[in-house]
Amino acid sequence: MRNLGLSSLFVSCSADDSNNLVNSNPPMSINNVSIEKKWIVAHYDFEADINRSHKEAYQKSAVQIDIMKGGVYKSIDKYSLKKSDGQWVLNGDVISLSDNATGEVLRYKIEELNRADAIVSPVNCKEISRIELVNFSK
Repeated sequence: MRNLGLSSLFVSCSADDSNNLVNSNPPMSINNVSIEKKWIVAHYDFEADINRSHKEAYQKSAVQIDIMKGGVYKSIDKYSLKKSDGQWVLNGDVISLSDNATGEVLRYKIEELNRADAIVSPVNCKEISRIELVNFSK
């Protein structure tokens, strides 16, 4: 099972707030600088045939991924306290994360990238179809 999780977000919105959110979060070009942030997994879209216990594990987790300059990343699941670190490489719109401890390489296609959020699709994952990431950096 992939080491990614779910974090809940509660946001209060009014008609005026929604206009400000749209204008303050324009699409960004996909490059190293635009993805070097601390990301929090906010939501998963699951494949129909996912194992129920795997789905529950994803839903209980609260993963933070810090993608740093120099091709280094660190992540932690705040629920299970599992940590991961390694190197990352961006090739076009696909980011590859190579875990130092296991050697496993996870690849994600970046579908959308904005200042405050991103949508990624895992490459060759049989359980998850999309992941929504958020960050609170300015």
